[in-house]
Order: sequence, then structure tokens, then C-alpha cells
Amino acid sequence: MASVILFTSVTAAVTLFNFTNINARLGEEKQDEQAAISDDLATIIQINDKFSCTDANNCSSGITYPNENEYIPGDPNGLSAICGPDGTGSGFGPKLVDAINNLALAPRLNELNITRSAKIPAAINTNNTPPHLYSIEWKKDSITLRQITLMPTVASWCP
Repeated sequence: MASVILFTSVTAAVTLFNFTNINARLGEEKQDEQAAISDDLATIIQINDKFSCTDANNCSSGITYPNENEYIPGDPNGLSAICGPDGTGSGFGPKLVDAINNLALAPRLNELNITRSAKIPAAINTNNTPPHLYSIEWKKDSITLRQITLMPTVASWCP
């Protein structure tokens, strides 16, 4: 009888130990994923904040932060071409999204099999969504780990 109780106790302890280890590893993996995404997001926010346009065809994210006179040229025709005729950011929006999508993934994101995609939401042209927004989504195995919507600093100069 004592051996049955001892066997049951040892089995329960081993099962509990294994369960705790599995949960700890899963928690650590989630922390690693979120930390890698946060590092990637920090880089994207710098691109977002430094993105400027000299005209409708020349938009990029520079090394330094532009001053208030360097985000967009002052002439109304250039402003309309950059901001889009309806002020939706149709001039710079796709260029910024392309710059983010062409940004190489950090090695840690690749190691964790996390993908990133930026896009301009389909609802951007409705009254429900403010103009100039774009969203970024990080996924692993078709499961969204994080999604964020940003507005580029350059949009502050558009009507």
C-alpha cells in the first residue's frame, strides 16, 4: 500500500514539474516574440518620424529628423501631389508602406518565424477612418501577434 502511495505521489510530482516547465517555456517564447516585435516597431517608428518628401516622386526616411520646413515643400502644387488631391496621403502613403515592407526583418524575427506586413487600410477612404493612417501587422503561423496603426509625422503638413 505504501508503494502505491509513493508511486502516485512521485507520478503527480513529475507531472506537475513537467507541466510547469512547459508553461514556463511557452511564456518565455511569448516574451521573446513580443520583445523582437517591439525592437522592430522601434525601427519603424523612426522611419515613420523621419519620413519626408521633397516632391511627389521623392519621399524617403532620412538619417536625421527633418525640421518643420523639411517634411514637405511649401508650394501648393507640390503639397497636393504629395498629400493626394483629396488629402488622403495617396502621394506619400504607398511610398511609406513600401519602405516599411522593403525593410529587412531583424534576424530575431526570422529566427522566431515572425512575418511583418504594412498596408493602408481599405477603410481609409471612408468617413470612419482618419486619412493618412497605415497599419502594421506581425504574424506567426497565420496568427496575429500584434497589430498597430500609425500616422506618419509628414501627414501633419497635409490638409
